[in-house]
Amino acid sequence: MDIATDKKRLRARMTALREAIRAEEREARSRLICRHAFALLQERMRDMPGKMVLVYVPYRSEADTRPLIRDLWQAGMPVAAPKTLVKTGDLALYRIEHEGQLKPGAYGIPEPDPQQCEPVDPASVGAVIVPGLAFDRYGGRLGYGAGYYDRLFRGYVADGLAMPFRLGFAFAAQVVDRVPTDEGDVPVERVATEDGIF
Repeated sequence: MDIATDKKRLRARMTALREAIRAEEREARSRLICRHAFALLQERMRDMPGKMVLVYVPYRSEADTRPLIRDLWQAGMPVAAPKTLVKTGDLALYRIEHEGQLKPGAYGIPEPDPQQCEPVDPASVGAVIVPGLAFDRYGGRLGYGAGYYDRLFRGYVADGLAMPFRLGFAFAAQVVDRVPTDEGDVPVERVATEDGIF
């Protein structure tokens, strides 16, 4: 069996597993994930004054990052969010300062409104909260298949920029023994779940 087929099967399995978690349970688990992620980010960003945290905005059954976003704002840490550019396959980054700056974008995902938000230079990002369908304990990540985050990270290398700290963000049930990966997949450095950081 090839890697593409393995990924497709794992995507289907993990999507069903995540969607089977009741909404109130997802909310409670998400708050725990946010608490662990915030504690880690406070520590990691201490030596990066002025650097931003790029955070995905949740969609459907994804672990909810909004409590984390609010904690970062309250702590005075600048937050950016991605906007999907479907035509180019890239992510444009914008600073967000309140939830009113978000509106449904590509695929219905809440995204920064470019009319209200300031563009962010990728070089100003110190950490990225990375979504995914599955993660493993080696940093492997299974995304949704379009490669937006992998392209973003490869762009840092291509442009000679320092790679930001990459923190996967998911429910513990999304952690598997091994994620099928190929050379185009960029690993995360840590994963935050409701059980803690690994």
